[in-house]
Amino acid sequence: HIFWDEKEAETEYIEEELVVYADFGELLDEELLDEKDLNVQLIGIESETPILQLGGHVFRGTWDEPMGTAVIFEVTDEPMPGDPLFDSTPDFTLKYDCKANKKLNMGRIFIEKKSDVTDAKTMKPERNIPTCKTLEEAFEKLVNDANEMNI
Repeated sequence: HIFWDEKEAETEYIEEELVVYADFGELLDEELLDEKDLNVQLIGIESETPILQLGGHVFRGTWDEPMGTAVIFEVTDEPMPGDPLFDSTPDFTLKYDCKANKKLNMGRIFIEKKSDVTDAKTMKPERNIPTCKTLEEAFEKLVNDANEMNI
């Protein structure tokens, strides 16, 4: 917290941290996270479907309430206390980092340039749908079209 006092006016700045567990399933190549200058962008974290960009990959998430709490550990080089006579030395040790009460299920999406997307207004229908003033006229048109197609 930072407090600032000027002529009896106090302004308080509060920093809030939110930890979210993002589940990518089998969609994410772990080597992607090891890239040195990985571009990460997150849009709409407070929306129902946040969008996450990792490098050139784009994902859409949906919120879920996990059963229990997701506990996150970090790998550390600190030796684990114990008796070397009775305990084997592990290759690595884990240290508690944080916990997450929210889960974000991520799914891969593909983005297209707006110029590549066909506009519904410029799309031409595959066939002409005739407009008829009466039911009899429509029925006659239908029979004629069917005869032309040998149906």
